[in-house]
Formats: sequence, structure tokens, C-alpha cells
Amino acid sequence: VAITPASSSNSAEEGKGGVPNHVVHYHARDLLPHARYEFQVQAKSEGGLSEYSNTVEAETPPPPPPVPANLCVDEIQPTSLRLAWSDGGAEAGVNEATMYEVAWHIVSDEDEERYLASTKAAQAAAGEAPPESHEGTEWGTAQVRVGELEGGDPLYTIGDLEVDTLYTLRVRACNMGGDGPWSPVWTQRTIVKPPLAPMGFECGDIGSTSVTLRWVPNTHPHHPVSLHQCLVMLSGQDGSTMSDQEELWVTVSPEERGGVLVKTIEDLVPGQRYAVQLRAVNTFGPGEATEAAAVTMQCDVPSRPSQPVPEPGSVPRTMLLTWSNPYGQPGAEVKAHVLEMRRHGCDEWLPGHPGGHQ
Repeated sequence: VAITPASSSNSAEEGKGGVPNHVVHYHARDLLPHARYEFQVQAKSEGGLSEYSNTVEAETPPPPPPVPANLCVDEIQPTSLRLAWSDGGAEAGVNEATMYEVAWHIVSDEDEERYLASTKAAQAAAGEAPPESHEGTEWGTAQVRVGELEGGDPLYTIGDLEVDTLYTLRVRACNMGGDGPWSPVWTQRTIVKPPLAPMGFECGDIGSTSVTLRWVPNTHPHHPVSLHQCLVMLSGQDGSTMSDQEELWVTVSPEERGGVLVKTIEDLVPGQRYAVQLRAVNTFGPGEATEAAAVTMQCDVPSRPSQPVPEPGSVPRTMLLTWSNPYGQPGAEVKAHVLEMRRHGCDEWLPGHPGGHQ
């Protein structure tokens, strides 16, 4: 290709004999991407052609990578989100990515419904651009080289996020040829942290069939509380619990009294021993439970015994009586009997004769 010096520019230095040096520019076009080329130059004058210059070798950059596909969030934590995607069909050795750029921003409360609707439409249309424009939005970004990806797979964890906050996410691939297009956005909310254990938990006002629980809610912006659950477990004779199954946890609706939550648990068994625990629950799930409080219910009054029956064969001045123990429930077992007697026709009942025995 012949290039005339008229299209060149003068350098600041002059050549031999005071003739200015010329810097010649030439734009080689229609080359193949990601290909190596060699170039050499001859100078031409009226006297002919000079010798060839030294040969230079250069490589054209590859085309930018395609848009990443199948962007999603495969792990959600209170302060982090892990993104996963595929390379979008890049050809090895042609336009494959050498680096990915991940971007995210918080969706404001007033824009949350709008973003959710637009993102749902964008994610339903595979590979299509989202209908919402994000121009002017301030994005957080991170760049990760392909060799630094988690396990070699296209995964990246965004950390230091806000708890229970909605984020819009996107990713693009990059190489020496430039930056590829952004993926359709994905919208995801971080989860809350598990609630903290209730404070000041105690059991009081213990009756024969009921006990009153009192505690102070342990609230924190990062550990919100949606509700409380109670677990009342029968205790063995050695103090160990006889059951700790998850289905025994029951949601309670306490009353607030001066900043203290109060709930009375009823329909317990008189005289029985229980282990009582309390825990808070939010959208993350249940939090840590309180230490078990040991509660022993008060004993109840037994039912009345059967009618005393005189036994035949009594000797003078004595009488043998028999009766049956009542069928008492736990806590109402019969420990002793109190016998009263009176002569027929008398009004006053007297305690059993001291000479009698059981």
C-alpha cells in the first residue's frame, strides 16, 4: 500500500541535513479480530525503494463478549447475595471473557413496586433488556477476573449489604476488545438476621393447671421480631426433658404491661413438672431459645373416696371399716385419709378414735 507523506505529521525533531522527520499514520482496516499480523515498511522516492524496515508483530483485539445469560441469586444472607450466571455462549479463543463486572444498587421504598414489576417482566423474557431505564442511578461495582471466580464457576458474592433491603443486580463480561452489554437485571431482597433470645424470661403465678410467663422483647433493627413461641415440655424424674420436637412449639399472643410481655399458659396437669422455654421468630426463622425454666404445678384436691363399709366379724367396742382410694390424677395422689365419726343422732363429728389404724 502506497502512503504519501502528505497525510503525515511533522515531529518536533529534525532529521539529517535539517530535513524534518515525519510521523506517518496508517489505519489498517478490515482485519480479522483476535488475529496476529506482521507489518513492514519501505520508503519510496524518485530514486526508488528503500530497504524494508524491521518487522513488527501485532494482534488485533477480540470482539467484546456476549451478554451473560441466566443471571440469578443462588444464596441469600442478611448482608450478602451470591450471584450466578452463564457466559452467554462466548466462543473459546474468540470472544470469551477475561473479566466480569458486577453492579448493584438499592431500590428505594417509593420505587420498590415499580422495580419489582419491571424486573419480573425482564426476567420472564429470556435475554431481553428490562423495560426500566437505570440511567442516573448510582451503582456499586466490583470487577473479578475469570481466574479469580469462586471455584472457577461464574459466581460472585456481594458483601457488606444492608439487612432486609431490596437490591437490583446486573453483570457484564469484559475482555481486551471492550465491555460487553449488561445483562437483564435481577432484583433480590436480603434477609433479616435471626431474632435474639427474649430477655428477663421468668415463670410465676403457678397454680394447679396454669402458669404465667413474663419476658422483655429483645428487639434490634437487624434482628426484628415477628412473633413469639413457647415450648412446654414434660420433665422426667431426673429433670431431663421427655420431648423436644419442633412441632411442640406453639405461637403465643402475649399482652404488654409496662414494656413487659405477659402470657398465661393453661390446661396443665396438677403436680406435674415442666420445662418451659421461649423464643422469637421472624422471616429468617426462629431464633435462639431461652434457658429452660423448671416449673412444678401445685397439687389439686383428690376426688372423694368411696363410702366406708363395715366389715363383718367386728368385736365389741371395735369396728373394721374399708373403703377405696379415689382415682386421682398426677398431683392429686392420696397421701393419707381423715376419718370422722359420730354416734347416731348426734350433731357433732369427731375425729377417728386414736386407737384406730389404717
